[in-house]
Amino acid sequence: VCVRTYAPAGSQPATLRAALLATRAAMLVHEQHRHLFVGSTGMLKVAVGVLETWAADTHVVLPACGVTRAATLADDSRARVSKGLEHAKAAVELGALPLLLSLLQSPMSGTKHVVAELLGTLSRLTVTDAICAQLANMDALKLAIAKLGDHVTDAAVAKQACFFLANISGNDKCKTSIVQASGHVAVVQAMLLHPNHAGMQTDAVAALGNMALRMPTNCVAIAEAGGLVAIANAFVQHLNYPRMQSKGCLAIRNLVGRNDELRQPLLDLGVEQPLRTILHGYPDGQMHNMAKAALRELHCSISMQEGFTGELGNAFQLDQGDLNGESHWDKFLETPEAQAAMKAEMAAMGIKV
Repeated sequence: VCVRTYAPAGSQPATLRAALLATRAAMLVHEQHRHLFVGSTGMLKVAVGVLETWAADTHVVLPACGVTRAATLADDSRARVSKGLEHAKAAVELGALPLLLSLLQSPMSGTKHVVAELLGTLSRLTVTDAICAQLANMDALKLAIAKLGDHVTDAAVAKQACFFLANISGNDKCKTSIVQASGHVAVVQAMLLHPNHAGMQTDAVAALGNMALRMPTNCVAIAEAGGLVAIANAFVQHLNYPRMQSKGCLAIRNLVGRNDELRQPLLDLGVEQPLRTILHGYPDGQMHNMAKAALRELHCSISMQEGFTGELGNAFQLDQGDLNGESHWDKFLETPEAQAAMKAEMAAMGIKV
């Protein structure tokens, strides 16, 4: 109610900023709060409207971006169902994409943290193939690569730019365009400049891995740009970072899946050991399977089934009963039916009883 009251252009920016910050904080608490704010109060429409009405005021635009991103989250394990994807698509339908791209080209984009916030918001809205294509038609790829190049020394901007490139690389045409525009080179340069930033390295590995999927030409370009060394170093150094474990496995698998010539260079860089660490660290589940898939593509020896441990499992053991227990077979032989059957069988064999 507070935000809807102060959203018009004539309202006080300080009050609007405070209301947006309070809204974002409430939305981060629980998934149910996001449903209520977006569904019952129309908060997403208000936030997108603020991006347009207050485009010249950074202090209001950034909280509106925060509200938009919070609406797209799906990280609350207490909720059985998340509508983050639907909220992201709704924001796009409300016209958020051209507003964000316009802000990225406005004077306020001269500030690094503003660029990071805007790129991060765009990344959260890049959730479908159609949206990726829509962004490509708006020249979002060239803009993101340019911003990464302009602020490559800033880890926060580099992280959000890599996050955006990773998401939009879900579209095959986009990943081709990124490599043609040397976006992969900018990502590798960012990795070399920020080797100790686990979050940035993870998003960069994800971006390169997505660009490599089903694209042999892209894989060669990434290797020529020094991407193999950057990925291997990041994978080994930040192996304890949960997201790196999955993104690293996928990137390695995608790079060698259709480019066998890259297999030995990656092995020489020492990626097998961290993959085996993940494989043994997760006895089962998705992470175990991703590590196994990467090792298989590298032609490393892996066990596809559990070996014999010297004990018979339930599937190979017949229930014979207690050895010293009562014999039900002897009891059966004494029944009239069994006696008649035995006499008939012996008579058929010519034996007189």
